[in-house]
Amino acid sequence: METVFPEWIGWGKWIAIGLGILGLIACGIMMMIGRRNRSHLSAEGANGLLWVMGGLSVVSLAAGVVPAVIGG
Repeated sequence: METVFPEWIGWGKWIAIGLGILGLIACGIMMMIGRRNRSHLSAEGANGLLWVMGGLSVVSLAAGVVPAVIGG
């Protein structure tokens, strides 16, 4: 498990980062579409930015901490 687990964590991290990039793009599109007469959609896009950035921060932190805890 010592050799396989860090590889799984690495794969999970890169998949999450890729999905986070898609999430940032989606939030940007929502903000662009909501610019005129759809302020609720624009606000949802701006709020989504915070959640996506928070999620990316947690994934990045977990990818560094979890292997240290499991391995140590």
